[in-house]
Amino acid sequence: MELLRRLNAFCFASQIIIGGFIFLPSSINAQSYCTPDFSNGCSPNITIKTVNIQGETTLLDNSNSGCSSGSYGDFTSLTAPDLEQGNTYAIQIGTDYNLYWQIDVRGWLDLNNNGTFEESEEILTTFGQNLAPTYGTSNGMAGSNTSFNYTVPASTPTGDYRMRIRLLYNSTQVSTMDACTQYMFGESEDYMIHIGTYTPTPTCNGAPDAGIISSNESLDLCPDEDFILSATGSSNDLGVTLQWQQRIPAGTGTWTDISGATGTTLTVSGITDNTDYRLVTTCTPTSDNSTSNTLTVNLKPSTECGTSDINQQNTTILKIYPNPAKDKVIIENNGSDDVQAVSIYNIVGDLMLSQENINNIDVSHLTQGTYFITIQFKNGENSIRKLEIIK
Repeated sequence: MELLRRLNAFCFASQIIIGGFIFLPSSINAQSYCTPDFSNGCSPNITIKTVNIQGETTLLDNSNSGCSSGSYGDFTSLTAPDLEQGNTYAIQIGTDYNLYWQIDVRGWLDLNNNGTFEESEEILTTFGQNLAPTYGTSNGMAGSNTSFNYTVPASTPTGDYRMRIRLLYNSTQVSTMDACTQYMFGESEDYMIHIGTYTPTPTCNGAPDAGIISSNESLDLCPDEDFILSATGSSNDLGVTLQWQQRIPAGTGTWTDISGATGTTLTVSGITDNTDYRLVTTCTPTSDNSTSNTLTVNLKPSTECGTSDINQQNTTILKIYPNPAKDKVIIENNGSDDVQAVSIYNIVGDLMLSQENINNIDVSHLTQGTYFITIQFKNGENSIRKLEIIK
């Protein structure tokens, strides 16, 4: 007897208690909605015959559902149409009643998921819409099938929402019809709607312009020199993707995508062989693409580069310090070529500083990050180095 008492189960609202343990049904998060009613119910004619919503990829099409038991049909198990924030969709409601101007329809979408269809959540109505003016009334459906446009609020959180459609026959109560009150003749039906993130429709068409690419440095460089390539005039239409490619060795190798290089600039940290570069732009929906001009970056002879700027006496020709730097950068050149100008670029190739005939540079105004410092010598040669700024 004691065991039986311990195994006794008690149901409380949305939980079951057995022997001191609480079991939660899987639908505990489901809202409890009112069950709409019609005192005289529906009939084969006074009924919701069709509810049709074409989503982005899924279709809700409930046709010829007939008169639901108790004049209420729960169709929330049907596939939910997938709508997107900010987009407009047609909701088609149909009936078999031939005097359709005597039929009124209203719909609600529980956008706050609180289990109540509020007046502010009304998404469609025939009341006051002048849909059947031929018959001298400002109410009623326009025909056996009427289409209503609904725009999903752009701020709607993504998720699943319950929609209710109510059809009311020939009643003066249509102006006050709500989602729960009992009326005389009609039918109500519930469905689920899925709302997702807005995906802009691509605007590109055909092969997008790849533009012209250029370098911020000479195209003849030493192996350890960094440089930046940038594109101008590339298409920025919606749906266009950019991809930088390289070919090693230049002229004879195979073009390959550079991982992660999908913007209008490309920073290259040194090369080991003569290399070709180009930019490919593609219109995603059509796969049409175009390519930019090709830039070839050549390695200088080793006699011109030395070994990481070290001369035969193993003394440094060019020093840039401190690196990382905070306030000042000093350029020390022990070679025969004097420094003519110094330029500093950010990671996307924007010129941040340019000075002439100076070896002590104030960088205190630069924010923390990675930069590239270009030293131009009076003989026309350039050298580029990576510079880290810390704060």
